Amino acid sequence: MESKNLRIVMAAGTVLSLLAVTGCASGGASSGTSSEAATSITVLDYRVGEAESAATVAAMDTCSAQTGIKIDRQATPPDQLVTKVLQLAATKTLPSLLMLDNPDMPSIAASGVLVPLKDVGVDAQGFSDGALSIGSYQNNLYGLPWSVNNLALFYNKDLFSAAGIQPPTTWDELKSAAATLSKGNVKGIAFSAAADGGATWQFLPWFWSNGAELDKLNSPQAVEALQLWIDLVQSGGASQSVTTYGDGDIASDFAAGNVAMAETGPWNIPTFDAAAGLNWGTTTIPTPKVGDAPVVPLGGEVWTVPTTNTAEQNAAGKVLACLVSPEVMTTFNDTIAGIPSLTDLGAKVASTSPALAPFVTQIQTAKSRAGLVGDAWPTVSQALWTAIQSALTGQQTAQEALDAAQASVK
Repeated sequence: MESKNLRIVMAAGTVLSLLAVTGCASGGASSGTSSEAATSITVLDYRVGEAESAATVAAMDTCSAQTGIKIDRQATPPDQLVTKVLQLAATKTLPSLLMLDNPDMPSIAASGVLVPLKDVGVDAQGFSDGALSIGSYQNNLYGLPWSVNNLALFYNKDLFSAAGIQPPTTWDELKSAAATLSKGNVKGIAFSAAADGGATWQFLPWFWSNGAELDKLNSPQAVEALQLWIDLVQSGGASQSVTTYGDGDIASDFAAGNVAMAETGPWNIPTFDAAAGLNWGTTTIPTPKVGDAPVVPLGGEVWTVPTTNTAEQNAAGKVLACLVSPEVMTTFNDTIAGIPSLTDLGAKVASTSPALAPFVTQIQTAKSRAGLVGDAWPTVSQALWTAIQSALTGQQTAQEALDAAQASVK
Protein backbone atom coordinates (compact mmCIF):
# COMPACT_ATOMS: atom_id res chain seq x y z
CA MET A 1 0.00 0.00 0.00
CA GLU A 2 1.49 2.15 0.54
CA SER A 3 -0.16 1.96 2.36
CA LYS A 4 0.78 0.95 5.96
CA ASN A 5 1.86 -2.56 4.92
CA LEU A 6 5.33 -1.49 3.84
CA ARG A 7 7.68 -4.36 3.30
CA ILE A 8 11.36 -4.74 2.49
CA VAL A 9 10.80 -4.33 -1.20
CA MET A 10 14.00 -6.02 -2.31
CA ALA A 11 12.08 -9.28 -1.96
CA ALA A 12 9.92 -8.19 -4.87
CA GLY A 13 13.05 -7.55 -6.91
CA THR A 14 13.82 -11.25 -6.89
CA VAL A 15 10.48 -12.28 -8.35
CA LEU A 16 11.36 -12.19 -12.04
CA SER A 17 14.70 -13.94 -11.73
CA LEU A 18 13.48 -16.64 -9.37
CA LEU A 19 10.44 -17.42 -11.43
CA ALA A 20 12.66 -17.76 -14.46
CA VAL A 21 14.92 -20.17 -12.58
CA THR A 22 12.02 -22.32 -11.46
CA GLY A 23 10.50 -22.31 -14.92
CA CYS A 24 7.17 -20.89 -13.75
CA ALA A 25 6.72 -18.00 -16.13
CA SER A 26 3.92 -19.80 -17.91
CA GLY A 27 1.62 -21.09 -15.27
CA GLY A 28 -0.21 -20.95 -11.99
CA ALA A 29 -2.21 -23.68 -10.34
CA SER A 30 -3.05 -25.75 -13.41
CA SER A 31 -2.45 -23.87 -16.64
CA GLY A 32 -4.73 -24.75 -19.51
CA THR A 33 -8.35 -24.55 -20.49
CA SER A 34 -11.55 -25.98 -19.10
CA SER A 35 -14.99 -26.16 -20.63
CA GLU A 36 -16.74 -26.38 -17.26
CA ALA A 37 -17.48 -23.37 -15.08
CA ALA A 38 -15.52 -23.26 -11.85
CA THR A 39 -17.67 -23.26 -8.72
CA SER A 40 -14.93 -22.41 -6.25
CA ILE A 41 -11.75 -20.34 -6.13
CA THR A 42 -8.90 -19.69 -3.73
CA VAL A 43 -7.99 -16.15 -2.67
CA LEU A 44 -4.74 -14.95 -1.11
CA ASP A 45 -4.38 -11.56 0.56
CA TYR A 46 -2.40 -9.96 3.37
CA ARG A 47 -5.16 -8.21 5.30
CA VAL A 48 -4.29 -9.81 8.63
CA GLY A 49 -5.18 -7.01 11.07
CA GLU A 50 -8.34 -7.75 13.02
CA ALA A 51 -10.53 -5.00 11.60
CA GLU A 52 -9.27 -5.18 8.03
CA SER A 53 -9.40 -8.97 8.01
CA ALA A 54 -12.99 -8.91 9.21
CA ALA A 55 -13.87 -6.37 6.51
CA THR A 56 -12.23 -8.55 3.88
CA VAL A 57 -14.08 -11.66 5.05
CA ALA A 58 -17.38 -9.76 4.94
CA ALA A 59 -16.67 -8.65 1.37
CA MET A 60 -15.79 -12.19 0.35
CA ASP A 61 -18.99 -13.52 1.89
CA THR A 62 -21.01 -10.93 -0.01
CA CYS A 63 -19.34 -11.74 -3.31
CA SER A 64 -19.64 -15.47 -2.78
CA ALA A 65 -23.38 -15.06 -2.26
CA GLN A 66 -23.74 -12.78 -5.29
CA THR A 67 -21.73 -14.90 -7.70
CA GLY A 68 -22.54 -18.37 -6.38
CA ILE A 69 -18.81 -19.12 -6.27
CA LYS A 70 -17.35 -20.64 -3.12
CA ILE A 71 -14.32 -18.70 -1.87
CA ASP A 72 -11.48 -20.26 0.08
CA ARG A 73 -9.76 -17.21 1.52
CA GLN A 74 -6.20 -17.46 2.78
CA ALA A 75 -4.16 -14.66 4.35
CA THR A 76 -0.47 -14.21 5.05
CA PRO A 77 1.44 -11.42 6.84
CA PRO A 78 2.39 -8.60 4.43
CA ASP A 79 6.13 -9.10 4.83
CA GLN A 80 5.75 -12.75 3.79
CA LEU A 81 3.51 -12.33 0.77
CA VAL A 82 6.12 -12.03 -1.99
CA THR A 83 7.99 -15.07 -0.67
CA LYS A 84 4.68 -16.95 -0.50
CA VAL A 85 3.90 -16.04 -4.12
CA LEU A 86 7.30 -17.32 -5.20
CA GLN A 87 6.72 -20.61 -3.43
CA LEU A 88 3.26 -21.04 -4.93
CA ALA A 89 4.50 -20.16 -8.40
CA ALA A 90 7.32 -22.65 -8.12
CA THR A 91 4.85 -25.43 -7.35
CA LYS A 92 2.23 -24.19 -9.84
CA THR A 93 -0.29 -23.67 -7.05
CA LEU A 94 -0.96 -19.95 -7.31
CA PRO A 95 -4.37 -18.83 -6.01
CA SER A 96 -7.23 -17.93 -8.31
CA LEU A 97 -7.30 -14.35 -7.02
CA LEU A 98 -4.24 -12.62 -5.58
CA MET A 99 -3.87 -9.34 -3.68
CA LEU A 100 -0.58 -7.51 -4.25
CA ASP A 101 0.78 -4.26 -2.91
CA ASN A 102 0.76 -2.12 -6.03
CA PRO A 103 4.53 -1.53 -6.44
CA ASP A 104 5.09 -5.30 -6.30
CA MET A 105 2.68 -5.94 -9.16
CA PRO A 106 5.01 -5.07 -12.09
CA SER A 107 7.61 -7.65 -11.00
CA ILE A 108 4.94 -10.32 -10.76
CA ALA A 109 3.37 -9.30 -14.08
CA ALA A 110 6.78 -9.31 -15.78
CA SER A 111 7.15 -12.97 -14.86
CA GLY A 112 4.11 -13.87 -16.95
CA VAL A 113 1.94 -15.35 -14.20
CA LEU A 114 -0.84 -12.74 -14.28
CA VAL A 115 -3.76 -12.48 -16.68
CA PRO A 116 -4.75 -9.11 -18.21
CA LEU A 117 -8.10 -8.23 -16.68
CA LYS A 118 -9.68 -7.61 -20.07
CA ASP A 119 -9.27 -11.33 -20.70
CA VAL A 120 -11.53 -12.22 -17.78
CA GLY A 121 -14.22 -9.64 -18.45
CA VAL A 122 -13.47 -7.14 -15.67
CA ASP A 123 -14.82 -3.66 -16.45
CA ALA A 124 -12.46 -0.85 -15.41
CA GLN A 125 -14.78 2.06 -16.18
CA GLY A 126 -15.19 4.68 -13.48
CA PHE A 127 -11.80 4.19 -11.85
CA SER A 128 -9.51 7.16 -11.32
CA ASP A 129 -6.46 7.49 -13.55
CA GLY A 130 -4.26 6.90 -10.52
CA ALA A 131 -6.11 3.71 -9.64
CA LEU A 132 -5.61 2.40 -13.17
CA SER A 133 -1.95 3.39 -13.19
CA ILE A 134 -1.06 1.33 -10.12
CA GLY A 135 -2.61 -1.76 -11.69
CA SER A 136 -0.97 -1.39 -15.09
CA TYR A 137 2.22 -2.78 -16.57
CA GLN A 138 3.40 -2.31 -20.16
CA ASN A 139 0.02 -1.00 -21.30
CA ASN A 140 -1.94 -3.91 -19.83
CA LEU A 141 -4.24 -3.66 -16.82
CA TYR A 142 -3.40 -6.54 -14.49
CA GLY A 143 -4.90 -5.31 -11.23
CA LEU A 144 -7.63 -3.16 -9.76
CA PRO A 145 -7.69 -1.64 -6.28
CA TRP A 146 -10.83 -1.53 -4.17
CA SER A 147 -9.25 0.97 -1.81
CA VAL A 148 -6.55 3.60 -2.29
CA ASN A 149 -4.65 5.85 0.05
CA ASN A 150 -1.79 8.28 0.19
CA LEU A 151 0.09 10.46 2.65
CA ALA A 152 -1.01 13.81 4.04
CA LEU A 153 -0.12 15.92 7.05
CA PHE A 154 -1.97 15.37 10.33
CA TYR A 155 -1.66 18.27 12.75
CA ASN A 156 -2.47 18.91 16.39
CA LYS A 157 -5.02 21.72 16.38
CA ASP A 158 -4.45 22.65 20.02
CA LEU A 159 -0.69 23.03 19.60
CA PHE A 160 -1.16 25.12 16.47
CA SER A 161 -3.76 27.30 18.19
CA ALA A 162 -1.50 27.85 21.20
CA ALA A 163 1.34 28.89 18.90
CA GLY A 164 -0.95 31.20 16.90
CA ILE A 165 -0.05 29.65 13.55
CA GLN A 166 -1.87 27.93 10.71
CA PRO A 167 -1.10 24.57 9.10
CA PRO A 168 1.75 24.99 6.62
CA THR A 169 1.17 25.04 2.89
CA THR A 170 4.75 25.59 1.69
CA TRP A 171 8.17 24.21 2.61
CA ASP A 172 9.22 27.50 4.20
CA GLU A 173 6.07 27.54 6.30
CA LEU A 174 6.69 23.90 7.25
CA LYS A 175 10.21 24.58 8.49
CA SER A 176 9.03 27.63 10.42
CA ALA A 177 6.11 25.78 12.00
CA ALA A 178 8.28 22.79 12.93
CA ALA A 179 10.79 25.06 14.65
CA THR A 180 8.09 27.02 16.47
CA LEU A 181 6.26 23.93 17.68
CA SER A 182 9.36 22.04 18.87
CA LYS A 183 9.36 22.73 22.59
CA GLY A 184 10.39 20.50 25.47
CA ASN A 185 9.41 16.92 24.71
CA VAL A 186 7.34 17.93 21.68
CA LYS A 187 8.82 17.86 18.18
CA GLY A 188 7.39 19.76 15.25
CA ILE A 189 7.05 16.93 12.78
CA ALA A 190 7.49 13.17 12.53
CA PHE A 191 8.12 11.16 9.37
CA SER A 192 9.67 7.78 8.61
CA ALA A 193 13.25 7.71 7.35
CA ALA A 194 14.10 4.17 8.45
CA ALA A 195 16.26 1.85 6.36
CA ASP A 196 13.40 0.28 4.44
CA GLY A 197 10.76 1.03 1.85
CA GLY A 198 8.82 3.13 4.33
CA ALA A 199 11.39 5.90 3.97
CA THR A 200 11.03 5.93 0.18
CA TRP A 201 7.23 5.96 0.47
CA GLN A 202 7.35 8.93 2.84
CA PHE A 203 10.02 10.81 0.90
CA LEU A 204 8.29 10.66 -2.48
CA PRO A 205 5.69 13.40 -1.71
CA TRP A 206 8.54 15.88 -1.21
CA PHE A 207 10.64 14.45 -4.05
CA TRP A 208 7.84 14.44 -6.62
CA SER A 209 6.25 17.70 -5.49
CA ASN A 210 9.56 19.41 -6.25
CA GLY A 211 9.60 18.04 -9.79
CA ALA A 212 12.11 15.21 -9.28
CA GLU A 213 11.66 11.90 -11.11
CA LEU A 214 12.75 8.36 -10.33
CA ASP A 215 14.90 8.02 -13.46
CA LYS A 216 17.19 10.80 -12.19
CA LEU A 217 17.68 10.34 -8.46
CA ASN A 218 20.39 13.01 -8.16
CA SER A 219 18.67 15.86 -9.99
CA PRO A 220 18.78 19.34 -8.38
CA GLN A 221 15.10 18.92 -7.50
CA ALA A 222 15.81 15.63 -5.73
CA VAL A 223 18.72 17.12 -3.80
CA GLU A 224 16.54 20.03 -2.65
CA ALA A 225 13.89 17.62 -1.38
CA LEU A 226 16.41 15.60 0.62
CA GLN A 227 17.93 18.80 1.96
CA LEU A 228 14.49 19.74 3.30
CA TRP A 229 14.49 16.62 5.48
CA ILE A 230 18.08 17.27 6.53
CA ASP A 231 17.16 20.84 7.53
CA LEU A 232 14.19 19.64 9.58
CA VAL A 233 16.35 17.19 11.53
CA GLN A 234 19.34 19.51 11.97
CA SER A 235 17.15 22.39 13.16
CA GLY A 236 15.48 20.19 15.77
CA GLY A 237 12.09 20.48 14.06
CA ALA A 238 12.20 16.70 13.65
CA SER A 239 13.91 14.18 15.87
CA GLN A 240 17.04 12.35 14.77
CA SER A 241 15.03 9.24 15.67
CA VAL A 242 13.16 9.52 12.36
CA THR A 243 15.98 7.38 10.94
CA THR A 244 14.53 4.46 12.90
CA TYR A 245 10.85 5.43 12.81
CA GLY A 246 8.20 3.28 11.24
CA ASP A 247 4.62 4.33 10.64
CA GLY A 248 3.56 2.87 13.99
CA ASP A 249 6.07 5.08 15.80
CA ILE A 250 4.72 8.15 14.03
CA ALA A 251 1.15 7.26 14.97
CA SER A 252 2.05 6.59 18.60
CA ASP A 253 3.94 9.85 19.03
CA PHE A 254 1.20 11.91 17.39
CA ALA A 255 -1.57 10.22 19.38
CA ALA A 256 0.36 10.92 22.60
CA GLY A 257 0.82 14.60 21.72
CA ASN A 258 4.58 14.26 21.36
CA VAL A 259 4.67 15.66 17.82
CA ALA A 260 2.67 18.51 16.36
CA MET A 261 2.61 17.21 12.77
CA ALA A 262 2.73 13.68 11.40
CA GLU A 263 3.15 12.51 7.84
CA THR A 264 0.98 9.43 7.63
CA GLY A 265 -2.14 7.99 6.05
CA PRO A 266 -5.86 7.59 6.66
CA TRP A 267 -5.45 4.11 8.15
CA ASN A 268 -4.39 5.83 11.41
CA ILE A 269 -7.61 7.84 11.73
CA PRO A 270 -9.23 5.28 14.08
CA THR A 271 -6.15 5.46 16.33
CA PHE A 272 -6.26 9.24 16.45
CA ASP A 273 -10.01 9.28 17.03
CA ALA A 274 -9.51 7.02 20.03
CA ALA A 275 -6.68 9.06 21.53
CA ALA A 276 -7.87 10.89 24.66
CA GLY A 277 -7.67 14.66 24.40
CA LEU A 278 -6.26 14.70 20.86
CA ASN A 279 -7.78 17.44 18.71
CA TRP A 280 -6.47 16.85 15.21
CA GLY A 281 -6.96 17.83 11.60
CA THR A 282 -5.50 17.00 8.19
CA THR A 283 -4.06 19.06 5.38
CA THR A 284 -2.34 18.36 2.08
CA ILE A 285 1.42 17.88 1.89
CA PRO A 286 3.17 21.28 1.83
CA THR A 287 4.72 22.16 -1.52
CA PRO A 288 7.85 24.11 -2.46
CA LYS A 289 5.90 27.25 -3.26
CA VAL A 290 2.39 28.68 -3.14
CA GLY A 291 0.10 27.31 -5.81
CA ASP A 292 1.98 24.08 -6.44
CA ALA A 293 -0.01 20.86 -6.38
CA PRO A 294 1.32 18.12 -4.10
CA VAL A 295 2.34 14.95 -5.93
CA VAL A 296 2.15 11.90 -3.68
CA PRO A 297 2.53 8.15 -4.22
CA LEU A 298 -0.75 6.32 -4.50
CA GLY A 299 -1.02 3.46 -2.05
CA GLY A 300 -3.38 0.55 -2.14
CA GLU A 301 -3.48 -3.11 -2.97
CA VAL A 302 -4.51 -4.40 -6.37
CA TRP A 303 -6.50 -7.56 -6.96
CA THR A 304 -4.96 -9.67 -9.73
CA VAL A 305 -5.87 -12.90 -11.50
CA PRO A 306 -2.99 -15.40 -11.74
CA THR A 307 -2.68 -17.79 -14.67
CA THR A 308 -4.47 -21.02 -13.71
CA ASN A 309 -7.05 -22.35 -16.18
CA THR A 310 -9.75 -20.63 -18.20
CA ALA A 311 -12.66 -21.67 -15.99
CA GLU A 312 -10.90 -20.70 -12.79
CA GLN A 313 -9.69 -17.40 -14.24
CA ASN A 314 -13.21 -16.50 -15.38
CA ALA A 315 -14.60 -17.32 -11.95
CA ALA A 316 -11.92 -15.17 -10.34
CA GLY A 317 -12.86 -12.36 -12.72
CA LYS A 318 -16.49 -12.54 -11.56
CA VAL A 319 -15.47 -12.34 -7.91
CA LEU A 320 -13.07 -9.48 -8.63
CA ALA A 321 -15.81 -7.57 -10.43
CA CYS A 322 -17.94 -7.96 -7.32
CA LEU A 323 -15.17 -6.86 -4.95
CA VAL A 324 -14.68 -3.60 -6.87
CA SER A 325 -18.40 -2.92 -7.29
CA PRO A 326 -19.68 0.33 -5.72
CA GLU A 327 -21.63 -1.39 -2.95
CA VAL A 328 -18.86 -3.70 -1.77
CA MET A 329 -16.20 -1.04 -2.19
CA THR A 330 -18.18 1.48 -0.13
CA THR A 331 -18.77 -0.91 2.75
CA PHE A 332 -15.15 -2.04 2.86
CA ASN A 333 -13.71 1.48 2.84
CA ASP A 334 -16.16 2.77 5.42
CA THR A 335 -14.87 0.04 7.72
CA ILE A 336 -11.13 0.67 7.28
CA ALA A 337 -11.18 4.50 6.78
CA GLY A 338 -10.01 4.00 3.21
CA ILE A 339 -10.79 5.84 0.00
CA PRO A 340 -12.77 4.09 -2.74
CA SER A 341 -10.91 3.89 -6.04
CA LEU A 342 -14.02 4.66 -8.10
CA THR A 343 -13.90 8.38 -8.83
CA ASP A 344 -17.53 9.13 -7.97
CA LEU A 345 -17.30 7.31 -4.64
CA GLY A 346 -14.09 9.13 -3.76
CA ALA A 347 -15.79 12.47 -4.37
CA LYS A 348 -18.61 11.49 -1.99
CA VAL A 349 -16.07 10.61 0.70
CA ALA A 350 -14.43 14.02 0.35
CA SER A 351 -17.76 15.78 0.78
CA THR A 352 -18.82 13.82 3.86
CA SER A 353 -15.49 13.31 5.67
CA PRO A 354 -13.37 16.46 6.15
CA ALA A 355 -10.48 14.38 7.50
CA LEU A 356 -10.28 12.42 4.24
CA ALA A 357 -10.78 15.39 1.92
CA PRO A 358 -7.04 16.22 1.60
CA PHE A 359 -6.28 12.63 0.67
CA VAL A 360 -8.99 12.63 -1.99
CA THR A 361 -7.71 15.95 -3.36
CA GLN A 362 -4.21 14.55 -3.69
CA ILE A 363 -5.43 11.53 -5.68
CA GLN A 364 -5.91 13.89 -8.63
CA THR A 365 -2.14 14.27 -9.00
CA ALA A 366 -0.95 11.08 -7.27
CA LYS A 367 1.43 8.75 -9.09
CA SER A 368 2.30 5.08 -9.18
CA ARG A 369 5.64 4.33 -7.56
CA ALA A 370 6.46 1.82 -10.27
CA GLY A 371 4.86 3.79 -13.10
CA LEU A 372 8.10 5.16 -14.55
CA VAL A 373 10.59 2.50 -13.51
CA GLY A 374 8.41 -0.63 -13.73
CA ASP A 375 9.92 -3.78 -12.30
CA ALA A 376 13.11 -1.85 -11.41
CA TRP A 377 11.15 -0.23 -8.57
CA PRO A 378 12.63 -2.39 -5.77
CA THR A 379 16.18 -1.40 -6.80
CA VAL A 380 15.26 2.28 -7.08
CA SER A 381 13.46 2.25 -3.75
CA GLN A 382 16.44 0.74 -1.95
CA ALA A 383 18.78 3.25 -3.55
CA LEU A 384 16.62 6.09 -2.27
CA TRP A 385 16.21 4.85 1.28
CA THR A 386 19.96 4.17 1.47
CA ALA A 387 20.62 7.77 0.39
CA ILE A 388 18.13 9.09 2.94
CA GLN A 389 19.81 7.15 5.74
CA SER A 390 23.26 8.30 4.72
CA ALA A 391 22.27 11.96 4.48
CA LEU A 392 20.21 12.15 7.67
CA THR A 393 22.90 10.44 9.73
CA GLY A 394 25.55 12.86 8.43
CA GLN A 395 27.58 10.32 6.51
CA GLN A 396 27.13 12.18 3.21
CA THR A 397 25.66 15.41 1.91
CA ALA A 398 22.37 15.25 0.07
CA GLN A 399 24.20 15.57 -3.25
CA GLU A 400 26.74 12.87 -2.42
CA ALA A 401 24.09 10.47 -1.16
CA LEU A 402 21.90 10.87 -4.22
CA ASP A 403 24.86 10.68 -6.59
CA ALA A 404 25.65 7.31 -5.05
CA ALA A 405 21.98 6.29 -5.35
CA GLN A 406 21.90 7.17 -9.03
CA ALA A 407 25.13 5.29 -9.67
CA SER A 408 23.74 2.19 -7.96
CA VAL A 409 20.73 1.88 -10.28
CA LYS A 410 22.51 2.33 -13.59
